[in-house]
Amino acid sequence: MKHVLFALGMHCEGISLNDIAKELNILYGYDYSDSTIYEWLLRFTREGIAITEKLVPDVGRTWVTFERKIKVANNEKFWLQDIVDCKSHFLIESQIIPSINISSTKELLEEASRRARVLPEIIISSKLPAYISGIDFAFGSATKHVVRDQVMSDQGKVINYIDEKLKHKVKIIKSSRSLVNGNLFSKGWEVYYNFFKTQDILGNKTPAEIAGIALPFKNVLRYGTTVAMQQISGLIINV
Repeated sequence: MKHVLFALGMHCEGISLNDIAKELNILYGYDYSDSTIYEWLLRFTREGIAITEKLVPDVGRTWVTFERKIKVANNEKFWLQDIVDCKSHFLIESQIIPSINISSTKELLEEASRRARVLPEIIISSKLPAYISGIDFAFGSATKHVVRDQVMSDQGKVINYIDEKLKHKVKIIKSSRSLVNGNLFSKGWEVYYNFFKTQDILGNKTPAEIAGIALPFKNVLRYGTTVAMQQISGLIINV
């Protein structure tokens, strides 16, 4: 089990399957194939999502959206959209779609509200027209739309900090071999980001801890430096 968990942690840090296999061989003396490791990732990513997807975060009422172009299997181009709580940095909801439009944005916002069980008072986004109408159709006058360029400098720094963290997910999605698995790995990375990846700006706590969610795992978990690659923050689990 340690081998699997080590592989999951390294994958979430953006390490390639080939390099994960090499490190497992060095550390444990086992020669795993890339395909074996890939199957581990698929299986245990699904399990992690199943454990955490019903948990309700205690988030604030100011959310920020992010969007970026990505390439999934066979270099197909898509858009990745994320909605994050500004208070806890909890990644509430995301989606991978061919294009950003009013309908898809409305659905994403409504799904985020269902997950958090609250209506946002403020949503900060880019100037894309889909957000203006999408926010209005989803929440009406209950939610104020603020363009990211208009936020105060301190809040802008926080938004930029979150944006840098979210960029790591792009590499994980690129490693998928299909759009279906790209969505799966995206959701799996969100589990890692929300529940396991501490942030210095949060006092070295995870977004889930700030959002009042206790770790839903029986294992003793801690972050540290991997034995083989000290520059990579990984998850060491004693089982």
